[in-house]
Amino acid sequence: MLDPKTIYAELHPELRKLDDERLAVLSRIKPFKLFFQVCMAAVFVLSIHMIFFDGFSNVTLLITIGSFILGILLYGIKYALESKKFKEHFQDKIVTRIINNLGPDFTYEADGKIPEREIADTQLFSHFNKYHSEDLVKGRIGDRPVEYAEIKLIEETHKSGGRGKSSETTSRTVFSGIFMVMELRNSFPAPFWVVPRKWYYSFGNKMKGKNLKPDHPEFCKTYKIISKDPDSSEKLLIKPVLDRLLSINDNLKSKKITSAPIYFAFAGNRISVALPARKRFMEPSISRSVDSMAFLEEHLTFLNSIQEIGELIG
Repeated sequence: MLDPKTIYAELHPELRKLDDERLAVLSRIKPFKLFFQVCMAAVFVLSIHMIFFDGFSNVTLLITIGSFILGILLYGIKYALESKKFKEHFQDKIVTRIINNLGPDFTYEADGKIPEREIADTQLFSHFNKYHSEDLVKGRIGDRPVEYAEIKLIEETHKSGGRGKSSETTSRTVFSGIFMVMELRNSFPAPFWVVPRKWYYSFGNKMKGKNLKPDHPEFCKTYKIISKDPDSSEKLLIKPVLDRLLSINDNLKSKKITSAPIYFAFAGNRISVALPARKRFMEPSISRSVDSMAFLEEHLTFLNSIQEIGELIG
């Protein structure tokens, strides 16, 4: 497990340099932010002028719209470019070193991903048609190969507007967080799933199998367990394991790292785990200091939870 105090002491000199770089980024962005604020003020003044004095003349309307668009574009582009550059420096100088602390077998690829097909095959998330993945970590927990990455799954729907009406596109985030895949020592003859109860009653109706109810009322309040081979599944679902899984859930929730329970899918000799996240994995914000124990601990808690699940079930 990664100790936040030890890791922070090791990385503090580099974190301090990066925080100085972050402040320099904010200084470079500041003129563009001020220009954006001036544009917004101009939009306000012109809008008042049109309403009370000039009416909605074409020239005034064009100047108003132009000021609004110009302010957003210049500030937005500068902010995005500077944030992207800072994120890349953070990944190169900090994230790689943190992942190396997990063990000699661990590697980190900022542009690496978990294949979309691998996510779909678990049947945990069938209601998505757009997918993004990055920040791939590969290694071993004990002697078991493991890989995990950040993923975002989106369901996008298109509704035709009919004659004379424009079509409408709506989207919702199905899942955002870390997706982990690990090989197990034992193989399960048939798949089974351990999923949040609330999610199951909305989206889990495609999971075919027997509804298992282990002798653990607290666990059953949070989870539904669906198995096509109850005998093999129940060997894993013993009280100490269920207690630890609830403890990991509670720890992540208490630290406001996640707001929903973890998802599990078992098939053959593999387990797939989806950990919902409130924030992007190992991604800094230029508006918040990176040279702090609290910032580092949030991300290390996530990594330690993944390691703990792997050691518990692997």
